[in-house]
Formats: sequence, structure tokens, C-alpha cells
Amino acid sequence: MGAHPLLPWIRRRPRHGRAARPRGLDAIDTGALLAGLPDSPDEAAAVCGFGPWARGDVRAHLVEHFDAMREFYREAARRGQCVVVWTD
Repeated sequence: MGAHPLLPWIRRRPRHGRAARPRGLDAIDTGALLAGLPDSPDEAAAVCGFGPWARGDVRAHLVEHFDAMREFYREAARRGQCVVVWTD
């Protein structure tokens, strides 16, 4: 059984006084990632798999949630905590 897919996302602490390079979620440039979305909010929502309920700026919604997820995992790593995710 291989490593859990979330393990590479957790930013590891620097060792032996070396500065850590951005890894996992910290290495993702959300602006560049979202630049590939269509300009139309409806088309962007469709590309992301959101249903007709999606209203407003899809980019702002994605950035807000991605930043919250990134901060959650960053803080868990800082505290030396493990995050378990169960999917079926």
C-alpha cells in the first residue's frame, strides 16, 4: 500500500536550519491555476462542475476555499498534527 495522497501536501518543517521550499499546497499559484478558467462566470462554474446553483464570482469562491484549506493544513503541519480523510 502506497503513501496517502495527502502526505505530499503537508508542508514539512525545515531541517538543520535550512529554509523550507514551498511544497504541496503552498507551491500552487492559484492565480495561474484559475487563469485557465473561462471569463464568463456561468462557463467557469460549468468547467468546475458546479451546478446551476452557482452564482457570483466562481474564482473568488475557489480562492477563498483553497486558501482556507491551505491554512488548515499549514497549521496542522506546524503543530505536528495528522489529518485523516476517509473517502469511499
